[in-house]
Amino acid sequence: MRSSIAFSLLLLVGADAGVGVNALAADADAPKYAPAIVGRLSEAGRPLMANVCLRTAGSEIRQCAYSDFDGRFYIPTLGATHMKYTGEDEERVGAYPELWLELGTRGDAVKRLYPIGLVDGKKSLLRLDCDVTQRIDDTADAASPYCRIAPEPAQAPTQARR
Repeated sequence: MRSSIAFSLLLLVGADAGVGVNALAADADAPKYAPAIVGRLSEAGRPLMANVCLRTAGSEIRQCAYSDFDGRFYIPTLGATHMKYTGEDEERVGAYPELWLELGTRGDAVKRLYPIGLVDGKKSLLRLDCDVTQRIDDTADAASPYCRIAPEPAQAPTQARR
């Protein structure tokens, strides 16, 4: 009984202060998602069959796929990703982990292909076209990606039913 009275008073005080229950809940860590990735790997224009992974910084977490004979691959979305907090109580700073697409899974053979940004929706899809021999901006910058955003595939015209 006392706890329900205290909760009711908390709601009333929050309402008087202009803070609703939804606003209090909005302060909680909102999850973000890695998009599902559909892509094509090539090496100097030829399809490349290789292991490609979505990697999470600071951990060994990765989601991998093996490309087919045409170099095509699909990596499904990861589950909800939450902020990681550092610091003490009032000085806590939250940040989402960094994600990237990489080629290979063994130490020196790993090549970072493309940084992956987190999105709000669970059903987002990222289409990439990656050539592992050519950086996008043609510089020697190690941070320059090897992938381009691929255009949406052309839709086949639908035939009218008879």
